Amino acid sequence: MVKNAGVDSGLPSSIGQENRVVKYETLEEASVAARILGITGWKSYDSLYKLDKKLPAAPHQKYRKAWRGWAEFLRVEKAVEKYESLSEASLAAIALGINSSTKYRKDYQKDQRLPSCPELTYSQEWISWPNFFGKKKRAAKYKELAEAAVAARRLRIMTFTEYGKRYSEDPKLPKYPETVYKKEWRGYYDFLDVEPPIKSYSTLAEASCAARALGFKSSLDYKNGRHQDPRLPKNPARTYKSKWENWYVFLGSSVLNNKYPSIEEAGAAARKLGVFSSFEYAARYKEDPRLPATPNKQYEGNWIDFQRFLLPDKYGSLGDVKYAIKVLKIKNSREYRDVYKGYPPLPAHPERVFASEWIDWYELCDVVRHYDYSQASKVAIENGIANQAAYINFIKETGDVRLPRTPDEVYKEVWINWHVFLGKEEPFTIKYIRKPYCEWAESIRSFMKKARGGESKESYLCRFVRQYVQKYELGYSPEAFLTAQGVSLKPFKELLEQQASDVIKRGILVAVNEFLSDVLRKKLSIEDEETGELVVIEGANNPLANFSVDIERKSSGLDESNKPALAYQYVDSLRRWIIPEGASSFSDLQHLHAFEADWAEIDAELIDDKDPDCIIKKEFGKTKIWFPVYWIHTYALTSVPARGRQIAYNDSGEGDVDVAEIEGGG
Repeated sequence: MVKNAGVDSGLPSSIGQENRVVKYETLEEASVAARILGITGWKSYDSLYKLDKKLPAAPHQKYRKAWRGWAEFLRVEKAVEKYESLSEASLAAIALGINSSTKYRKDYQKDQRLPSCPELTYSQEWISWPNFFGKKKRAAKYKELAEAAVAARRLRIMTFTEYGKRYSEDPKLPKYPETVYKKEWRGYYDFLDVEPPIKSYSTLAEASCAARALGFKSSLDYKNGRHQDPRLPKNPARTYKSKWENWYVFLGSSVLNNKYPSIEEAGAAARKLGVFSSFEYAARYKEDPRLPATPNKQYEGNWIDFQRFLLPDKYGSLGDVKYAIKVLKIKNSREYRDVYKGYPPLPAHPERVFASEWIDWYELCDVVRHYDYSQASKVAIENGIANQAAYINFIKETGDVRLPRTPDEVYKEVWINWHVFLGKEEPFTIKYIRKPYCEWAESIRSFMKKARGGESKESYLCRFVRQYVQKYELGYSPEAFLTAQGVSLKPFKELLEQQASDVIKRGILVAVNEFLSDVLRKKLSIEDEETGELVVIEGANNPLANFSVDIERKSSGLDESNKPALAYQYVDSLRRWIIPEGASSFSDLQHLHAFEADWAEIDAELIDDKDPDCIIKKEFGKTKIWFPVYWIHTYALTSVPARGRQIAYNDSGEGDVDVAEIEGGG
């Protein structure tokens, strides 16, 4: 029998026969099971309860004595009860300001007791939507214009706009009286019995005379004082557009405050200064005494925006187009084609209109063309730039704009890293092992998690990969290298001989053999079923296992061997044999307890039976204890082969009883 939704039926499964499933005994058990199935209501219960065969089809009947409703059974919040009657729902909707079916569908959820479909919920009482919103039958409109006029005047409506907003205050007023009373209609001023607004002067000359009579000397004076004469328009430049020249002529002075009389002349003067923005204008306009500080106010009647103020009226040369491009901050040909139509008369094809002057879009848009990657790299290398910060400083100092500040973005298709770009050797770290040698990187990363030696060992291994494996294409992975036939050792010998010191030579050789032995053991070995010993698969071997290199040795005594060091994989195997993985105390090293030379007699009263490091045995009536020092010494030698003599003699002060203390800071 299959268990569903993680709920155990509690019955044994059987083959070839059906078992009748016993339902949950209590309401609480059934409730938990239903909630495990994600059931949230009676509808979902009806469709999902069969997933647990112990759930009854009708829990309200099965557990009728304990039943308190679906909400409590499923532990969900009780649904808010809707208004009992249509009238209650109607009042609630009206209180929310809802006055149409469309608005009801949108806002009814603001009151949780309002149903989504009142016409269905209250079908027995329902009449219509207008009735639901308390709207009475439309009142008949006034039959005569005079009656409607009296009613509108009673409401003290003064304008056409106000009438449109307030006519509904009297249900008998029509929305469009000019249509209803078309034959008698004489306009809203007559209808509302209000005086029509005073019209502006019909001509520019009349307005000009009136403005001069009031003593206005500037557009600002006019703006602040025009209310003294109701017939003066708010914007005379717009009202008398066809005749308008400028404020100076309008106010009766040929040159007011010695400023340019027209916006065109001021714009030309600004262009002559080489101004490209409002900020530059504010900083430099004083260079020409006739330029106003606020041209937008000085030429208010003709003003649009600062860009149009600065743009030429005509484009007589490619230089004019180039000026416009700077003002509009256009960066390339695509942006130009998107923008030029909004600023006539910019030419659609400047390359055709000014063919004799044309060079290219880079020159027109003043776009700097960077060096290509190889050129930029050459400049950086020839100038001895050491790093990214020095590169940025070089650009600042030389002003060479053809060098990109972000070469990694500009040359992203060919970019490798800053080391390569600046002609520097990449660090010997895993990060810089790239495709197709990524498997080497992963293997070294895994090895370094447990290996000792830290950054120096990582450096040795990465140097080996880059300067030997990659250089001579000896395999994209350690496994390929260890199973290859006829690997040449001459390049490896040359690699070691190129190193600056014997320490680095020895470090590379030891680290590489330790790493390759680890790969052989973990990835290229199988366990012998009889002995449990790891056996390297056929065809796999470490070609560097027996490799030796002449290293200058400074012997500290005649008893020290001048022979090449034992290959590290054998030293490492001995170390792991002495203390296997998983051993936590001396009692786990039973394979070492077999050697009689390591046992010594001891007084039985000194024995601590609870200490796992205290290994004893009874022999011929005597108590003996296992002495681990020689094995631990050997283990230390295999762990740090290069410091064997120091460890043996405690030559670094590890065993000193008296430790010198420096006094007085000297």
